[in-house]
Amino acid sequence: MNCPIDFTLKNSRNLCKPEKREFARNMRKNQTESERILWEEIRCKKLGVKFRRQCIITGWIVDFYCPELKLIIEVDGDYHKNQTEKDSYRDFRLRGLNLNIIRINNDEILKNLPQVIDNIKEYIKTIKTAR
Repeated sequence: MNCPIDFTLKNSRNLCKPEKREFARNMRKNQTESERILWEEIRCKKLGVKFRRQCIITGWIVDFYCPELKLIIEVDGDYHKNQTEKDSYRDFRLRGLNLNIIRINNDEILKNLPQVIDNIKEYIKTIKTAR
């Protein structure tokens, strides 16, 4: 289901409650270990595109977002094992805005970071090629 309005990151951030923006700010200050490790690998256009951390998109806070590619990277810990339905619904709604989503397990980042980065690079290449 596509969203009838044109999604823009600026509108998405501006329309959310101040408490949500503050919560996202706190999440940026208190990243998980996996998020911190991945952020060091993708920040400052290290993969050729810019990512934002703990970005608000239509009320949801996503771990990492690349506006240029409309690419979301979600880092899933054990917490997500108990909320698969919520995550599926959220992904469905975000994909309805023509956003791409990659979900990566914490353990993958901690145990096999080079492979995770290669997978993200390949996904980025695929998106760029499809344009």
